[in-house]
Amino acid sequence: MKDRPDLAATQLHQSAAEHFANAEARLRYPTVSMMGVAGVLPVHPGSLSGTYAGAGLNISLPFLNGGLFAARRAEAEYRSQAAAKNAGWEFGGAIAGHIVGEFPHAQRIPGREQHRIAPGNTTAMRKPDNNGDARHWILEIHLVDRARQFGGFYERLL
Repeated sequence: MKDRPDLAATQLHQSAAEHFANAEARLRYPTVSMMGVAGVLPVHPGSLSGTYAGAGLNISLPFLNGGLFAARRAEAEYRSQAAAKNAGWEFGGAIAGHIVGEFPHAQRIPGREQHRIAPGNTTAMRKPDNNGDARHWILEIHLVDRARQFGGFYERLL
């Protein structure tokens, strides 16, 4: 790759697009922020203290944003797919992963979309299973080069 700076740049561009897509996906989580202020009043009536302090807590729940974060996540995913295509690859399927213990390549069973990382899954990945246990996921990305008739995939425990 030392002799191919164009290839290295393309791979870095694709990696950046994937990281951006992951960051956009994390926007659906609530955020908590805190702010505080303190100071001294140089001039004040005798009935008030010469110092003051205050603090506040802000909790942002991103579910009432008109679909903004879902649209940004979709845009990031499309950018990631475009970066792969620019590198000469194509995503091999709509599934980008699956729950540990499930085999997504088996026959598709209607109603099982919640066990896959796919457009049809609208269930939060952090939601416990029916027994109340945490679910664990595997990221699985298939890339293919249809012109040369080969491909590969990447798996990672999330």
